[in-house]
Amino acid sequence: MEMKGKSFYMTIVILTMMSMMGLLASDIYIPGLDVLTRDLNASPQNIQLTIGVYLSGLAVFQLFYGPLSDRFGRKPVILIGFAIYIIGSIAAACVQTVDQLLVARLFQACGACAGLVVGRAIIADWFDATQAPKVYNIIYPLVAASPAIAPLIGGYLISYLGWRSTFIFVFLFGVILMILTLLFIQESKDPEQRSHIHPRVIFSNYGVILKESRFWQYVIAVFTLYGAWFTFLTQAVFLYSKMGYSTTQIGYFYIPLAIAIYLGNLLCKAFSHRYGGESAFIFGLGLFFVGALLLTLMNSFIHVSHAWQLIIPMAVVAMSNGIILPLGMSFAIGLKPSISGSASGMVGFFQIGFSSLCASWFGHLFGISGIVMSLEILTLSVIAFTGYAFFRLRSVRLMGV
Repeated sequence: MEMKGKSFYMTIVILTMMSMMGLLASDIYIPGLDVLTRDLNASPQNIQLTIGVYLSGLAVFQLFYGPLSDRFGRKPVILIGFAIYIIGSIAAACVQTVDQLLVARLFQACGACAGLVVGRAIIADWFDATQAPKVYNIIYPLVAASPAIAPLIGGYLISYLGWRSTFIFVFLFGVILMILTLLFIQESKDPEQRSHIHPRVIFSNYGVILKESRFWQYVIAVFTLYGAWFTFLTQAVFLYSKMGYSTTQIGYFYIPLAIAIYLGNLLCKAFSHRYGGESAFIFGLGLFFVGALLLTLMNSFIHVSHAWQLIIPMAVVAMSNGIILPLGMSFAIGLKPSISGSASGMVGFFQIGFSSLCASWFGHLFGISGIVMSLEILTLSVIAFTGYAFFRLRSVRLMGV
């Protein structure tokens, strides 16, 4: 689809908001996790579960939105998702117990994943394999930075208006996005190209995707990097609190990470233009490992008592985020254009599902400390690199090259 001028830029703005909505709702209240433990009379582990449950819902429901949008079209499916998101957000603002918050967060996640899945599918519908990475490189600096920007916004909201205001902010974001989509987004899935929604067809499509070695080549790096990111987001806030930092100060600590993501995206564009997307992806994997190693060394041999000691090495990981996410998602989803909705759902399932495990269970199983967190992130970086290498070699052998 060819778009020019205002139409193109408005479409990019809306697609960016669609892609951000899930992570905005996930992370905006992170600086106030300690506040929630006191206000809802809950343990830190149970408050962490509100993130894990949300991410789990975000992962599972993506598997349904992809096939639904392939069958009934993108626009009606995403509008229903927006409505659920809006209802879940206002419910989360009104809860009185942590159990009620868990239910509201699951409902919120059910709607949020519509933006993640259908937004990516719209990109695959409208832009070919050459154009799509360029579109992702416009959209994903903001999307990838949203887990860093959202806590900054949330820190201010919580400090001045209380933690419930973060969910009211998300509610208003959903309302605005729904209105913009109604007014400016056209249906991108042609009726003659829509697939059947019979369970056998759905599982068959997922089977085609999962058998593709090149899919695993990219998606393992995407979900391990995201798992590392959420491991840091959900544990670092407690480490910062122990260092004596306030909620507002903690919100500021995510600004350097957002800048690092943006710088990583600039590197991605330059590296891809000069050496190709595949080389840029490998470079991103290298940055992921280097940043994780620096974080581990910092926590192993130095007494970490200042925020910068965590922020600097994690900024290197954040730079890899700006490279791996746009390229990995574009490559993985674009492998099978006829079932891009299902491919998008599968990418999201692994990406968010694995992140939910990291956010929920790493702290429960291994505790929360600087050295434990850094070793978890280092392990994930090694899995990302070895997974890419293994499936790249396997795909080369299968193609007989």
